[in-house]
Amino acid sequence: MQTTVQLSEEEENFCRSYREDLDAVQPEAPGEKKALFAKLSQGDTLAKGRLTELYLATVLETAMEYAGQGVMLSDLVQEGNIALMLSLESLNAESPDMGQDVCEEQVCAAIRSSMQETLEEQELLKSANDTIVTKVNLISQGVSNLTEELDRKVTVEELAAYLNMPEDEVADILRLAGEGIEVEGNHHDHHHGH
Repeated sequence: MQTTVQLSEEEENFCRSYREDLDAVQPEAPGEKKALFAKLSQGDTLAKGRLTELYLATVLETAMEYAGQGVMLSDLVQEGNIALMLSLESLNAESPDMGQDVCEEQVCAAIRSSMQETLEEQELLKSANDTIVTKVNLISQGVSNLTEELDRKVTVEELAAYLNMPEDEVADILRLAGEGIEVEGNHHDHHHGH
């Protein structure tokens, strides 16, 4: 059963133009891939180019399986295309007589694992960002509590003490948060006006 992924408009457009490019590719003749893999093992660069073309559809199909999981379809396809070229490169280097099935398997596995890795990296980034988001929320909460308590802008030092966080970390996160959180300026100028 084919699950349909909700693609964004940008991804839909990308998909459409990619499929148009695929339509321009000469369809595979019977037994062509097998012959191409054999030529590839002799270092035939034309065979490599043609194999790349023939696998573009596989790249898109594989990317569709991973679409909607936090990485843009176009990025998945790009990763897949790079993996495709690299795997053909390595087959070229190492395969005097690997059968078509083995070659095919290696190419498809390379495409798939490149996309899985991209998604895993995205997950890691996302969880790192979640932590930052949590801290930004924590700090902005701290700012509003303190501002209310002190009835003036708070300083980074006060905030750090209040949240029990190192000052430089508080300062870093405030920088990340940009203009959203208002605190008193740097260490030196909050004494003025006494």
